[in-house]
Amino acid sequence: MKQLNHILKITITAMAVICVLSCDDNLKAIQKMQIASNEPMGEVKEMLLKHTDSGLIKVKMSGKTMLDFSNDMYPYTEFPDGIHVVVYEHKNDSLLETNITADYAIMYSESDLVDLKGNVSIVINDSNITFQIY
Repeated sequence: MKQLNHILKITITAMAVICVLSCDDNLKAIQKMQIASNEPMGEVKEMLLKHTDSGLIKVKMSGKTMLDFSNDMYPYTEFPDGIHVVVYEHKNDSLLETNITADYAIMYSESDLVDLKGNVSIVINDSNITFQIY
């Protein structure tokens, strides 16, 4: 019985020493994680997104590069190489189509704010009438 207690004490002491010695300073790893949070969480090349509702296409969005910063304090999605959005509005038997293009776009997730920059063009096609806004 004394021998079992002695083995148990040695085992517990050895485990405690191993636990204490295995602790490591993780400050450098934490700093690397903070630096990585400034990098995009995801990157998509030649993106094409189609949104449908009840079998009808509502929005078609495309861009050469999409950067996802959802790991940021204020999450956003960035299109540094431009964006093209087509919004379809189905009314009775007609289709209203709006084309939006820009050289740069950024969309903030929490506020639903979209910022378009550089050669922004909004073209609204309604039957035979075309409106263009710059």
